Amino acid sequence: MITIACIFVPFAIKQSSHQSSTTSVLGTYLAAIKLLFDKTVIIFLSVGFLLFFVYLGLSSLLTFYLKSAPFSLSATVLGWLNFAGLSAVIGTIITSKLLQVINERYLLIIYLLAIGASVVTIGYSSSLFIIGLGIFSLFLFVFGLQPLVIAMLNKIVPINSRGAISSLYLLSCLAGGSIGTYLLGIVYQNMAWNGVIVICVVLAIVNLILALVGIQLIKSNHRK
Repeated sequence: MITIACIFVPFAIKQSSHQSSTTSVLGTYLAAIKLLFDKTVIIFLSVGFLLFFVYLGLSSLLTFYLKSAPFSLSATVLGWLNFAGLSAVIGTIITSKLLQVINERYLLIIYLLAIGASVVTIGYSSSLFIIGLGIFSLFLFVFGLQPLVIAMLNKIVPINSRGAISSLYLLSCLAGGSIGTYLLGIVYQNMAWNGVIVICVVLAIVNLILALVGIQLIKSNHRK
């Protein structure tokens, strides 16, 4: 059903009066695919992919971890922890305020560092209260990071491709979350919780490096 909807969405987009020709379905999707040939675009799409690989993968397995010893939490308590995490959607609001005083490139790096620190806090803390804070901060910085990455992508692509790049970014995030949950589940079965945390920390570091490379590429393009 989603695929069918994607095919027919371009027909529902009204053309402005100054446009003399209509956009074909094939042309719409070809234009989106062309964006994938830009290495800077690929880097920031990869940042979203790895971000949700860690975020959703870790969040999914956290339930199994906290239900086992030594925590042995009930479903009710786990529900409250998840609610505390979801309340961190205010991260997007905080980001908009911070952007008024901090350059978005620096803020992007700060958020990625904070996400790595949140993963470490969740993974290695023995205090339920500290783990709860870690969950809240992970959700806070993940949600807060979204407008920053999209802003970076919007700087790379033409104005008429901003809708397409936002869709591609969303797709990369969803793919990362789905694949991350599956692969980290295999890791959890074979290497337990510590194996999951080590991989998540490594991926958080890789994500930071990718963001730094992407920022440098944007700077280089602006100088040209």
